[in-house]
This record gives sequence, C-alpha cells and structure tokens, in this order.
Amino acid sequence: LGILSTTCCCCIPVINLIFAIVALVLGIIAQKNNPNGMALAGIITAAFGLIFGVIINISFFSGFIEAFNSALDEITDSSFFEDSSSFDNNNNAIIGAFNLIKRILGL
Repeated sequence: LGILSTTCCCCIPVINLIFAIVALVLGIIAQKNNPNGMALAGIITAAFGLIFGVIINISFFSGFIEAFNSALDEITDSSFFEDSSSFDNNNNAIIGAFNLIKRILGL
C-alpha cells in the first residue's frame, strides 16, 4: 500500500491519501508486532506517499478553486448574458447557486 500510494499520487489525487494512511497504520502495527525491514519499508513508503499526496492535492485543489472563481466572475459579468429579461432570472439563479457553493466550500 505504501508503494501504491506513492505511485498513485499523480494519477489519483485523493485515493493515494487513503492508501498512505492505511499503509502507515498497518506498517506501525506490523512494526510493533514483528519488527523487521519490510514493516519499516512500508512505513517509509507510506510517509513519502502521504507527503507527496498532500502536496499534489493542495496544488490540484488550488487550481480547482481558481477555475471556480474565474467561472463565477465570468458568470457574474454583465456581458456574459444578453440584455434580455428572460436571461435575468437564469442569471440570478446561477449566481445564487455559485454563491451557495462558495459559502459551503468556505471561499
């Protein structure tokens, strides 16, 4: 699991953290019960997977938040929709939905 978490950190951003945490817990349990080199190797690879995973996840989600904010700015821009009254209700609904998501995410 430690090796899997290290190799999956670029491909699957969130899953590798789960692999790394499970590998770390299992490595610590194995090290306490029967100290050997394999348990230590599992702990070390899980730690690398956890560190790389945190870095990759932060960069991935910061890019997602920037894209979300730019989409929100584009939607709230007055030139995005035509100046027709039929678009006003849709515009207000979309802005309200984005503001709700933004409040939920804490942005």
